[in-house]
Amino acid sequence: MKLRDVRELVDRLATQLDPGSRYRPELLEIIESATDVDDLRQRLATKSRGARHSGDVVFAKMSLEEQLRANLVTPETSLFRFAEGELEAIDRFLLPKLTGAVRALIVPCSHGEEAYTIAAYFTKIGVDFSIDAFDVQPALIEEAKTGVLTFGFPSGYLEAPGRVSRSILERIHFEVQDAFALEAAPAYDVVLCRNFLGYFLPEVATKLALDLADRTTGALFLDGFAVEKFPELTSAIVARGFARFGACPVFIRASGGP
Repeated sequence: MKLRDVRELVDRLATQLDPGSRYRPELLEIIESATDVDDLRQRLATKSRGARHSGDVVFAKMSLEEQLRANLVTPETSLFRFAEGELEAIDRFLLPKLTGAVRALIVPCSHGEEAYTIAAYFTKIGVDFSIDAFDVQPALIEEAKTGVLTFGFPSGYLEAPGRVSRSILERIHFEVQDAFALEAAPAYDVVLCRNFLGYFLPEVATKLALDLADRTTGALFLDGFAVEKFPELTSAIVARGFARFGACPVFIRASGGP
């Protein structure tokens, strides 16, 4: 592969992305500064957003296409990043209706931090659960399956990172799947799609949000950035039978909503 081929690949990967995003120009700048593909890989490993948010070890396992994708749609995530009041939606409108274990879907799941956060929450309040967590990046899924938690700290400076117990890992199903081509699945009580929709064109983001809403029987968690960037998301989801939970980027099936 030559650098010209890499530029063409970036253009293909960016077809559905917001043309106003700075991430594509930043990535192309790194490509233009490289002398060849090997040099590009070195530059991406040391200077790119994708490497910073994927983590050095995970980023090194990625193919070049996966590294480019990680720079266009950054796998940025962390533990316990819910805004104040968001989880109250689960307490008030989901838990009272439960007759069995909570079924949760998280897409994309990056390294697994979102899945582990929800697992920790349900475990703390004594609710049984199962979680499907999907991401299009194989290296991220491989890392998520380890159950290793660094809490956002550089792993090289941790004497002992945390590790999720086997009993919790057995309740989380990590799998490589594209958010835009999810395999048929049962309805979910809780669906989370954070730090993702905002990267895309409005019509692309809305289509995916509605697909996820159609899979949600209880609470759909998006993120404030996407909801504010695309006001049409709220009206489209509400038209599907949801009510927004206050000012939070959380939507509840209207039958159990606020």
